[in-house]
Amino acid sequence: MKHNILKQSLLLSLFVALLISSCDRIPTEPESTALSNTNSELFTIVEYDVFAGDFQEATLDQELAMRVENGKPNPPVRPIPLLGILRLMNLTEDQKAEVLEYLAAHRDCVKAAMLKMHTQQRQLMERVNNARKEIMEKVKSGEITREEAQLQLKNLNENFFEAMYQLRLETCEALKECRATLIDAINNMELTEEQRAIWERWLASLPEINCERPIKDNGGRGPGNGPRR
Repeated sequence: MKHNILKQSLLLSLFVALLISSCDRIPTEPESTALSNTNSELFTIVEYDVFAGDFQEATLDQELAMRVENGKPNPPVRPIPLLGILRLMNLTEDQKAEVLEYLAAHRDCVKAAMLKMHTQQRQLMERVNNARKEIMEKVKSGEITREEAQLQLKNLNENFFEAMYQLRLETCEALKECRATLIDAINNMELTEEQRAIWERWLASLPEINCERPIKDNGGRGPGNGPRR
């Protein structure tokens, strides 16, 4: 039991570190705005599939914990590169600098939404595991039976998954707004007719962000289309 708790704690710590690292790895200060020789990460829309990833339920034998697949915690990053389309638009130096400014604000927006989600997710998990601990102490003392404990744990899990679905839905809507703000900013730039035509063709091909996912026992992951504004 102690080994399982320690293992779950280490996995959660790894999730925190990798989430923060994935938000911080993208450079924010470019050395040059030349599109022919630049870091493509600077010209990337950063998004996450917040509905990906599920949990192992709290049971008589184990705490609630997030599953880690192939050593990689969820949610996964879903980058949308802009470098190719911006090269086709043949932006001026001033336009490149303007786009970089909007993308930097976009990354800050996404990072804030993801860190908020993770903080609230961790609080939800801690509350469930603290409640589970109290239930197990009552079982040990003979105050309730194992069958009664299992029913209480079932209710805990159901409440957690419903709360996680709502949290993921809220985060998805926040990320959707982050992208909408970025796209509106670029739409409002002073572009030539040719530049705007190229941009609008690319924008029309961009899939939507789908926040309407069915509630499932794993916290809300469900099938959906790719991202769009």
